[in-house]
Amino acid sequence: MISIVESALGVYNINQLMRFRNCGKLYIGLKCSGCGRPVVVPLCCKLRVCPECSRKIASQLFRRYLPILKSLMKSGVLSLLTLTIRNVFNMKIGIDKLKKCISEFLKKNYVRKRIVGGLYAIEVKEDEYGWYNIHVHFLIVHKWFGKATPSEIRHLRIPSRLQGIVSKDNLTSNSHLCINGKKVATGQVILSIFWEQISGDYVVDIRRIRSPKGGLRYVLKYVLKPPSFSRVESYVEFLKAFEHKPRVVPIGEMRGVEIKKHVLSCPCCGTTSFIFVKLLFEDEIDEFLALESDGGS
Repeated sequence: MISIVESALGVYNINQLMRFRNCGKLYIGLKCSGCGRPVVVPLCCKLRVCPECSRKIASQLFRRYLPILKSLMKSGVLSLLTLTIRNVFNMKIGIDKLKKCISEFLKKNYVRKRIVGGLYAIEVKEDEYGWYNIHVHFLIVHKWFGKATPSEIRHLRIPSRLQGIVSKDNLTSNSHLCINGKKVATGQVILSIFWEQISGDYVVDIRRIRSPKGGLRYVLKYVLKPPSFSRVESYVEFLKAFEHKPRVVPIGEMRGVEIKKHVLSCPCCGTTSFIFVKLLFEDEIDEFLALESDGGS
């Protein structure tokens, strides 16, 4: 029986459907150009809708970014920040809007001066009415989001829901505010107002965490987890929106760090140059390794 994911891939790109169906079933047979040793590499589809590839990619990203994150934590505190826009019916329009809002948000002086570095991942969910809830999960190292300087909130507009409760004066003089009988950190209020000014939505959640491993795993679980939609059209929209796009986006000082990528090398001579021999099924691997080790005789 054809799955909904396969149906979507068949509509979107037949080559991607073939990659998805053969993921983990086909292998590439190579020969080291230095010493002639045979090497077998699994052929993976690397599609966002593939659970197995998503797990592998999340694991690679975890190993890649954890040392950098630990190094950045010497310059600030670690927090999870979630920003949301209102549900939309058109996924592409929603994702484009969210990306534009993220860019504007990160350019705000109050935000830019406090974020040292980090990364973010975008998540898309389908609600019960077929609309899309699109939000972004940040993992950031930052200086404390406390009261602002007058210049940092010069262009901030107090929304009507907070007028008479919040003013620019108390945003620059108090570390906490009382809103609807609750004590709220001034930084949370400022971030929420900026996000509402940019996106039209004030849903902002920021919470401090102490474990870089836990924080990174939390964000990467949205990379690890393929989407779950009820319609073929939703998967097609998702594939179009995210094709050739990075799973996570580094920001601040994390963006400028050079990251070593894994390069296949021969376990015997260390050479990184290989010659393609043939495509293999799993039951052909042993025969290929034995035959090529004997010089192809």
